[in-house]
Amino acid sequence: MPYLLIADLQNTALSAILAFSDRVLYPSYSAVPRLFGFSALEDQVAAGAIMWVVGSLAFVVPAIIIAIQCLSKRSWHEAIASVRPRETSPFGAFLLRPSGLPFFSRFLKTRWWRERMEAVSFLVLFAAAALCFAGLLQAGSNDDDDQALRFNDTSGPFAVAVFAAPGDLAAGASEFSVLVQDRKTKDVLLDTTVDLTARLAVDSQGTSPSARASNSSSPNKLLQTAEVNLPLQGDWILAIAVWHNSDRVHFSVPFHVVMPEAGIEFPLFYVSIAVLSAILLAVYLGRRRSLHAERPTSA
Repeated sequence: MPYLLIADLQNTALSAILAFSDRVLYPSYSAVPRLFGFSALEDQVAAGAIMWVVGSLAFVVPAIIIAIQCLSKRSWHEAIASVRPRETSPFGAFLLRPSGLPFFSRFLKTRWWRERMEAVSFLVLFAAAALCFAGLLQAGSNDDDDQALRFNDTSGPFAVAVFAAPGDLAAGASEFSVLVQDRKTKDVLLDTTVDLTARLAVDSQGTSPSARASNSSSPNKLLQTAEVNLPLQGDWILAIAVWHNSDRVHFSVPFHVVMPEAGIEFPLFYVSIAVLSAILLAVYLGRRRSLHAERPTSA
């Protein structure tokens, strides 16, 4: 309960700062196009209110449930006994007490082997969970969070914003995301056709890779995303053609492309998981050793 209540205090303090601030705390939100008629400050206030209400429920409700359990008349022993699974099947015996099965009793005769198997199984489960988490991170790493606003302009009935990686682009396939809005109402126009064509600024007759943007491949369904191959180093111009019914406008966005630096990416996440696994295994074995030292020896 103290852990949950202290965590809720932190959530409440941060929510209050967001909800009652009279200025935008993140200046980058003031530069991006607005959606649904919300100003950046109104969006920040709404975020603080949602975080305050929904976030507090995640801490307060479990704290109330734990308090009710602590104040109930049932003892802790009765509660533990009521939720303890019963060994009513060979499969349950295998999960809860492998040494109770005749097949495994031949292999788990010594305490040394059982303890080592427990440590190894713990390490294997931890490594499997870490690899699954790493896979989820790898699958969700290609999103719009690593993009920055690179262009914002209006022409005709459209307001267009272009998002790409910040700074100089690396030679190769680069992802561009385009937000098309109605110039007057600021409504997002999802039925527009967006064509991207890149060309070198000093050689207009050279290679001109092109692509058609679509929101089907974009993590943010309000953006239309496409990959354009920029194979050479230098100054490039990205020509953007936006079509909607009979309206058609063109925009030009300059980019500078550099060759990627050669090197080996250090797998920091996997190394940290391996180090943490080794630490947990060492702590586990150390606690086992201390428990053996505390047990009384028989005569």
